[in-house]
Amino acid sequence: FFEDTYIGKSYLNLRQTTDTLDLSLGRDKNIIVTRAKLTDFTADKMLLNTRQKTRGWEITIRNNKKQQIRLILEDQFPVSMNKDIQVEPIEYSGGSYNKETGKINWIFILNPSEEKKIRLAFSVKYPKDKEIIID
Repeated sequence: FFEDTYIGKSYLNLRQTTDTLDLSLGRDKNIIVTRAKLTDFTADKMLLNTRQKTRGWEITIRNNKKQQIRLILEDQFPVSMNKDIQVEPIEYSGGSYNKETGKINWIFILNPSEEKKIRLAFSVKYPKDKEIIID
């Protein structure tokens, strides 16, 4: 049961538990997350032998619950395996960034009816004879 609603039934292997047990209970309709493209971070530039594309998003999280929540938010920058294509983070609102995987994590507490906005932006430089899609 979760918030007085039957979610389902599961069996736990008690021999493999630690001090923390992570369970997915599905989507919570009282936590609203939106992701919108920022026009002030959308640009395509042509340099001498390279092109540069810049993209940005704003992630909005709203807690419509009656209690405080602890939230872990994850997103990701593109990761290039080609040395000619360079990805540069521009902004990630104080998140924890892993350069190898491109993942960004934010951990924060949201009070009831509180809203948090996170900005995320990056640029990609690549040879002008190539075409990439980053949207």
